[in-house]
Amino acid sequence: MNDTLNPIDRDTLPRVVYNLDALDKNIARMREIESLAGGKLTILYALKASYGVLPYFRDKGIIGEVSSLSEALLSNTQLGGTSHAFCVSIKDREWAALSPLISHISFNSLSQGDQFHSRAQKEGISCGLRINPRHSVVSQDDYHADYDPCKAGCRFGADVNELPKELPEWVSGLHMHALCESGAEDFTNVLAAFEQGVERFLPNLKWLNLGGGQLCTSDDFDRDSFTTALREFSARHPHLALYLEPGEAWVWNAGTLESEVVDIVEAAGVKTIIVDFSFRAHGSDFLVGSAMETLPLEVDGFTLIEDKASATEENGFLYHFGGASCAMCDTKGVYRSEKEIRKGDILRFRNMGFYFDVTFSWFNGIVPPSIVYQRGEETQIITKREPEQFLSAVRLPRL
Repeated sequence: MNDTLNPIDRDTLPRVVYNLDALDKNIARMREIESLAGGKLTILYALKASYGVLPYFRDKGIIGEVSSLSEALLSNTQLGGTSHAFCVSIKDREWAALSPLISHISFNSLSQGDQFHSRAQKEGISCGLRINPRHSVVSQDDYHADYDPCKAGCRFGADVNELPKELPEWVSGLHMHALCESGAEDFTNVLAAFEQGVERFLPNLKWLNLGGGQLCTSDDFDRDSFTTALREFSARHPHLALYLEPGEAWVWNAGTLESEVVDIVEAAGVKTIIVDFSFRAHGSDFLVGSAMETLPLEVDGFTLIEDKASATEENGFLYHFGGASCAMCDTKGVYRSEKEIRKGDILRFRNMGFYFDVTFSWFNGIVPPSIVYQRGEETQIITKREPEQFLSAVRLPRL
């Protein structure tokens, strides 16, 4: 927590620091899973997890999974080649720019597929349909209940129980997504439910996208049972190419948010550490949903206090974390520190390399965190964000 940064490094705060050795470890685990799954599997990178790692992923044979024209442009620029796409909606005027950038597309509805499939097929793009397998897993988890894409009435995909007897001829693949930071057992159960729900269609398909959310690079993930399930599925359906599209797993435990303590505010016995970034503006994924401010953060030197009512400072110092914006929700806590925190201290929030640099806004004009790569003691500034960039982000004319 103490100041271990030189003045030049401090000038980049706040910043997300990506550990390249950790990224290498995750990439190696992905390749191992592909190999153990029997050779029919390709693991895509869902760009929505982090844009900051893309320069490092280039030239490593990683294929992007994109969800918009903008992401397709970014993937083509950073990763090169074409991507797989799932878009909730596609405007007709976007198609001409999108189509040269993708090799596969999963339409969110039969109506979008009917609208675009003939153009896609003429351009050599393989067309698929996303379905909702209606097998909820994450809704049973207090922290991730609001991320359940398998609810009845969900806007993502065609409900498996409402599919026609036969799929249109343009459907070459099916795409499903059901998980969020999930283990191998959840994946195996979802895969079984998915297979049962669409088994009648499988002989006529060429590929399946089995979604993301498998936390397959975590140290406690059961990769043996995971790859066994994939290998056995491929043995039953050897004609199908399989794809996974995790995002978080590629950058799991690889990114640390480094932040400076700007002030410490105390009122009515509550001490709040004011940091130089905003949960509301820069880390909104850590405020979303039923968990809200109790979603635990991993902060060096701090421990989450779950029972706030009985929290005392007998065994340390109690703090809330307060963001730099004027939004009331821009706070997290309570946390205990063994050491008293002072202005100028550096705080390190672990495992913040996903859904962070992709969700930031310029709310209140607060400068988003910079992006830095680190290997050993060496660091490289990838993107340094400046207050002047706010003007181009807002893009208001002078009348």
